[in-house]
Amino acid sequence: MGDNASFGYLQGIETAKAGHKVWFIGDIGNMGRSTSTTCSSLRCSGTSRTLQKRSRNIDNGTYGTHGYNLTLANGGISLLKTRFISAKVWNEIRAAQTQIQLGKLKVPLTTKAPQVKALIKQK
Repeated sequence: MGDNASFGYLQGIETAKAGHKVWFIGDIGNMGRSTSTTCSSLRCSGTSRTLQKRSRNIDNGTYGTHGYNLTLANGGISLLKTRFISAKVWNEIRAAQTQIQLGKLKVPLTTKAPQVKALIKQK
């Protein structure tokens, strides 16, 4: 997509030790077919309530008057299961997704690099 995620991929590659495989979660779509370093991809669902609302807004002439957030809770995004993710880890991912959807696991909004770095340091 050419956004900050792309810069993050490049930074990971540039800072890796020589010969070290860099794993990442790709943006929008199955990037696993094109590279052996994509452990997963972000999937956007065209059937989510948010995108259905977008379609209604197009039909009634109000498209472009506000944004559309795709989230786990509204079915707009999810991770793609790939051969690089073990069954054990995939079960942990699905459990965390369920906790997020139920509001039991809060994911802080991090829109700036310093926020992301601070969050990573906490873990």
